Parts: sequence; C-alpha cells; structure tokens
Amino acid sequence: MISERRMKFDLFGQVVLLSGWLGAAWMNLGGKWSIYLTILMGLWQFVSACHLYLSYKYARKGRFITSFLIVTLSTPLWVYLVGIWAFVPVIGLLCWYFYSTFRDTRIVMRRPVSFWNLKF
Repeated sequence: MISERRMKFDLFGQVVLLSGWLGAAWMNLGGKWSIYLTILMGLWQFVSACHLYLSYKYARKGRFITSFLIVTLSTPLWVYLVGIWAFVPVIGLLCWYFYSTFRDTRIVMRRPVSFWNLKF
C-alpha cells in the first residue's frame, strides 16, 4: 500500500518544480531556464513513475513510462522539424502526470486508516 508520506513528498516536489517553471516564465528569464526546469520535472516524474511501477506494482504508471520514453526519444527530431513547438506534447505529458499524482494523493489521503497506523 502506498503511504501518504510518499505521495505528499512526490506531490510537493512536483509543485516546487512547477512553481519554479512558472516563476521563470513569469520573470522572463529566457528559454534555457524553462527547458532546464522542464527536463528536471520530467526526470522527477519518470523516477517517481518507475518507483511506483516497480515497488508497488502500480500498472497505470507503466503507461506513463512508455509514453515518456516515446516522447523523449522523438523530441530531438521534432525540435529539428517544428522548433520550440515540439515541447508542447512534452509539457502536456508532464501536466498529465501531475494531475495523476494529485488525483492519487487525494485518493490515498481519503483512504481509511487501519488500527495499526493510528497516531497517538
């Protein structure tokens, strides 16, 4: 069973990276910061998905891993063909995983607590 602490940590890390990305875009720091934070967020989410898939046998994360690998391997070709617009599917995939993590955290937080996990 996935712990609340693990899901909160994952969601917190993604919120920090997303707010950094939005802050870099808002302050107009240039494309490099946005690209670096997008790559960092993608790596965070990929490692998180691999951990959930391998440790907890969470099959839904296998879809993200497959999608992430396909998008990551095809992005250089799309950057060459269409330029910066090639990052739109990447950002869409990252937003999808963020929403999935938010939804899963909400489900874990609503789960009834067993007697052995009560905090005194």
